[in-house]
Amino acid sequence: MRKCGLAVLAVAGVLAGCGGGSDGGNSSAPPPAAPQTFVAAKASVGDYFTWETTTRDKNTGEEGYSYSTKYFRSVGSDGAATVNYFSDYANATVSPVFTSSMSSMDLDSLGRALRVSYGECTETTNPPLYSVAPYAVAVGMNWQYSGVVQAQCSLNPATQTAIEFKDSVLAIEQVTVPAGIFTTHKISRNHTDEDGNFRTVADRICWWEPDLGTDVKCVSNITRTNKITGASRAVTQTEVLEGYAKQKLARKFDTPLRFIGNWKGRIDGTTAFGQNVAGTCTVAIDWDGDISGGCFGDAVALNITGKVNADGTLYFNSVNNSDGSPSFAGKIDSLQQMSGVWNIPVVGNGTWTIIQD
Repeated sequence: MRKCGLAVLAVAGVLAGCGGGSDGGNSSAPPPAAPQTFVAAKASVGDYFTWETTTRDKNTGEEGYSYSTKYFRSVGSDGAATVNYFSDYANATVSPVFTSSMSSMDLDSLGRALRVSYGECTETTNPPLYSVAPYAVAVGMNWQYSGVVQAQCSLNPATQTAIEFKDSVLAIEQVTVPAGIFTTHKISRNHTDEDGNFRTVADRICWWEPDLGTDVKCVSNITRTNKITGASRAVTQTEVLEGYAKQKLARKFDTPLRFIGNWKGRIDGTTAFGQNVAGTCTVAIDWDGDISGGCFGDAVALNITGKVNADGTLYFNSVNNSDGSPSFAGKIDSLQQMSGVWNIPVVGNGTWTIIQD
């Protein structure tokens, strides 16, 4: 965040500390300066933010871990954008099995969510809403929201969820997370949403980095109650920023977690004996960037391991490759696709492509 914000606060503190002076009562003290407003840098195509979220059940103590990456797919001249969210839930901490999903969100020029699409479903907000905060924030700001989210899934009847929240910018605080040390605006939200069967109440504190225009940490206490049976579940969620890239600021902290989850694709080529190779590949990338999986099909059966680094460089090896040299060479085309060539002595060679599942 820009250092001038701290400078303004420091000057205000010095003035307050000098209040014992007097000019004999001939004039009044100047009014206190208004809190400085910080404005986020505009987004660019390719900007991304990756978070880890830990969810803890208050009754059982069980914990789950999920990872999400917000990737700016397109940005208009007015700042309106379309972002992809790549989400992965890990149901084990050793030899993890991932549940992967992708959604797309349209944002207006103020950063408010207009609609979300996933699978055969679309959710539309009316009116548009801020996920955490506006792109321009200052200590002391308050805003409220009252609206509905309408969900339409394929041919099923549309459903509506009523949403209300109250937000306040409380203070400027320094926060340390895996992606770095940030000077942030601390923002509270009291949130309620209700549909035909459930009522959810959440109290959330987020630490918002205004130059980046995103939260670097959020802690939420959430209770979801079945209005018919009265059964409820209470959880605590802690979300921390693991990595990001903001091109307008020339700032980034890369993380292999942006590639975490399930990938699938195909392999093509020719065997050393002249046979055509055509098969499918499935691999998983864990939180350390370790790759495991295989490619199988006509005339090919390859078990592979490898590594993707935080900067996106990667390599694969196949157990079929006796000399130990990298079997697969390639590149990260985007957060959704990797591609390259493969060459295994005595086995064959060709091309491969995988996309996030």
